[in-house]
Amino acid sequence: LRRRGAGVNNRPRSRLPGALLLATLFGLVAAATPAAAVPSRPDLFRPVPDQAADGHEGLRSREVLLALDLVHTDGPLEVTLNLFPNAAAPITLHRSDEPNGNVLWNGFAASDPLAPVRIVVSDWFVFGSVQLGDRTFSIRYTGRGTLLVVEAAPEPGLEADGPTAPSDGSAAS
Repeated sequence: LRRRGAGVNNRPRSRLPGALLLATLFGLVAAATPAAAVPSRPDLFRPVPDQAADGHEGLRSREVLLALDLVHTDGPLEVTLNLFPNAAAPITLHRSDEPNGNVLWNGFAASDPLAPVRIVVSDWFVFGSVQLGDRTFSIRYTGRGTLLVVEAAPEPGLEADGPTAPSDGSAAS
């Protein structure tokens, strides 16, 4: 008599080939799912076409257009804060309407809950400040229908670890 599930050699059949086949099929189905099916956060800014070379203060700057209507949009707003190609972060902005008519958007970078983002819309002018890690950025209206994003230069004398001691060995004051 042959046991059920035994092969010709009376050894139990392995389920490994079937499991591998199923895993491969599920992998192919998952890979065939279009990336657009996964919702992504919209960018907060759009690039300005034919932008002039970077010539403003700070380490670097660029002109942008606001990609979303921050006056008529209710919060919370989940966006990608795309300041520069290598300075972008997913954020959630929360709206508050100020008594003076300004719209205030506050939030934090998803990767750093201590990195504040503040954007103010006042009489259709947009201003803001952003802290991402040890980098500080400002956002302001240019007067030409665009916004200027500026990465601020670090303050003189401050290193990543704090103030440095004088080189002559005397105590810092």
